[in-house]
Amino acid sequence: MTGMSIQDTATWIAFNLPVGTVVTMTDAYVAPADGNVYNLKGCGKVIDLVGTGKTEAVDLVAYTMNDMISAWYWHTPDLNLGAIELYAAGDFQWNRTVLFLSEWNAGQLHSLTGWHVEDSASSARWQSMHDAQTASLYAADDGSGAAYENIKGWGSFMELRDFGQVGFNDTLSSFRWNNLTPRKEIVAPVRIAVPSGGGEGLSSYLTGTNDSSEVQPFTITLTNTNKQTTTVSVTNQYTAGTNMQYTLTHAKEGLGSDLTNEWTVGLGFEYTNTETSEMSRSQTTALSVSQTFNVPPYTVFNATLLVMLGQLPPSSFYTTTAERWYDQNLKGSTFDPSNGWWKRTESISLHLGGTLAAGSNLTVTTTKLPVP
Repeated sequence: MTGMSIQDTATWIAFNLPVGTVVTMTDAYVAPADGNVYNLKGCGKVIDLVGTGKTEAVDLVAYTMNDMISAWYWHTPDLNLGAIELYAAGDFQWNRTVLFLSEWNAGQLHSLTGWHVEDSASSARWQSMHDAQTASLYAADDGSGAAYENIKGWGSFMELRDFGQVGFNDTLSSFRWNNLTPRKEIVAPVRIAVPSGGGEGLSSYLTGTNDSSEVQPFTITLTNTNKQTTTVSVTNQYTAGTNMQYTLTHAKEGLGSDLTNEWTVGLGFEYTNTETSEMSRSQTTALSVSQTFNVPPYTVFNATLLVMLGQLPPSSFYTTTAERWYDQNLKGSTFDPSNGWWKRTESISLHLGGTLAAGSNLTVTTTKLPVP
């Protein structure tokens, strides 16, 4: 906003933003540190306007930002991962800096050197954190020295009115957040039915002769390695730093069986990765279908095996549950005496798209040979 008449003159803001959209306004206009626009190094004081889908207002005087705004940007952090609100004064007063956790890798130390909030935080709130998240604040940018490590999404309190009560006033220089990793989990499989329309057909052909006096079995097989391509995306798995895998199993496929349109999706999660979150994965599933049929004596036959592929509609959303065990007593959990952990059921929503086999048809024609 440099050079505009509104620069350093705004006192009050009215805004109406979609839910989840955030506009961050800053005291200074600087190039984003490390190329990340949400890294507020050198930006001075800031104010975040969080979209609720309705008209809201903010008094910049109350946030000590009267006649100070010079730049702004908008972003869409994943609010399901929560945020930590840091205030320059006790009792959640004066300027506020919000750490939207989805914008910072889990398990890593993040420096706040050069931020306005550095060495100036006096109170904090973390009411929007998911109940299986934790965070720590440090006095030094390398994580050494004094620390406040009691920020967690479960327990009896979600705020601290005065950092002076814990010997941490005006000392913040870095932070780290992480997820409470399940000690054990069992994800229920998802059964899906693939519509028969929208995909192509694959064919296999077999010609042969039964020149014996007995009925003989023959088997026709269709294999394909690149037509069944699918993508699974988990839409409400809160755990960042997690890799998701999935498997596809056909309900009825193999020797002597008709191919049906029923598939089973098995989900699995790895919690060893702390730098990225991979909640969407694509894969190609090889297709192999065999059908056995009987051919009468002294007969020439022609067999055609047709496998129909179905296209999953864009709105293919499914839900399943995960039984998860934690070493903390989270909300809704029950103690499991068999292992000493707390167990609870969590919901998982997923979107599945792509092409899968949706049915098969076998056609056999025969021609009699002269009987010897």
